[in-house]
Amino acid sequence: MTRWFYTDPLAAAWMAKHFGMAYAVDGLVDGESIAAPRLFASKHIFEDKIHLHVSDAVGRRYYIHPDSLHLLEPHKHDLVDFVWIHPCGESFHEMTLLHTGFESFCEESTCDYDSHRIIQRNGKAFIWPEVER
Repeated sequence: MTRWFYTDPLAAAWMAKHFGMAYAVDGLVDGESIAAPRLFASKHIFEDKIHLHVSDAVGRRYYIHPDSLHLLEPHKHDLVDFVWIHPCGESFHEMTLLHTGFESFCEESTCDYDSHRIIQRNGKAFIWPEVER
């Protein structure tokens, strides 16, 4: 099971405030699944006065809630760092501003898609999370 997370509370807060990223907190079961997750997003962090303290960064993971995983998919006009696999087997990076949808962009390539990282969305830094597989 792939789980995405931030260890930096300021990065988690930035993503919640600017992109509506929500997090699941409380209740890790068997170290894999999240039981009875409680969502917190920008409105909870800032309106309800729930603060993320810098001291929380040590050993704490802010897991992205499944309802927010769609935010990790590239959108039109995102600045994205793509990793492609060339037919010879070599991988390479391509930084591009998407002018089409993600699916269309991948279909136009002569190389195989491997992965991506969104760098910027709507003119704002998009902080890419860590992954646990």
